[in-house]
Amino acid sequence: MTIPGWRLLQARHGARLPHHGDVVRIDLLEPRRVFSCFTLTAATPIVHGG
Repeated sequence: MTIPGWRLLQARHGARLPHHGDVVRIDLLEPRRVFSCFTLTAATPIVHGG
C-alpha cells in the first residue's frame, strides 16, 4: 500500500464519521462488521515500513 492510498483511507474514515456516526457505531459493535474498522490499523505498519 502506498502512502497516498493510506491517506485516502484516513480521509474516507474521517469523512464518514461526522456524516454516518450512527452507522460507524453499529460497525464497531457488530462482530461481523468490526473488522472493516481495522483497515487503517493494518495498513499503518505496511506504509511505515515495519
